[in-house]
Amino acid sequence: MKIRHILGLLSFGIAISAFATQLSVLSSVVDSEFPADIPGNAPEVVPETQQAPVLVAQRYNLTGTWQDDLGSRCFISQRGSNFAWNCYDSANHYSSPPSYRWNNVFMGSVVGNEITGHWQDIPPGNNVLRGTLTLKIVSQNKIRIIGQTGGYGSRVLTR
Repeated sequence: MKIRHILGLLSFGIAISAFATQLSVLSSVVDSEFPADIPGNAPEVVPETQQAPVLVAQRYNLTGTWQDDLGSRCFISQRGSNFAWNCYDSANHYSSPPSYRWNNVFMGSVVGNEITGHWQDIPPGNNVLRGTLTLKIVSQNKIRIIGQTGGYGSRVLTR
């Protein structure tokens, strides 16, 4: 029984050795046919494909009622990396009918501690502006607007 086992290992070793020899011969043929020191024959280095950033909600739960530095009331909804709000001028919302100077919506994505997306004024507000916003999550209770287009007015949201 031991002899068969030894013979089996020996023949396996011979097969591996033969494969290694064939691989070595193939490698030397490739090297001689396509030497790397000849311009255009160097192997092309292909960088690993970069993966798209993963859009995940980090450690923040931002859903709730917020207020901006202009006195607007903002209702924020966050589901995973999806982020949205409706902010309106709340100065006269108890009048009948309610009177709003502005009312806007924002939809964006949370990546790390930043949120990017698009905003737009909607009725019943009087403004008709729109643009983009970049927000920085300062804490669980504070968001700072660090970039904007379209004339967005406020700079900080707190709850």
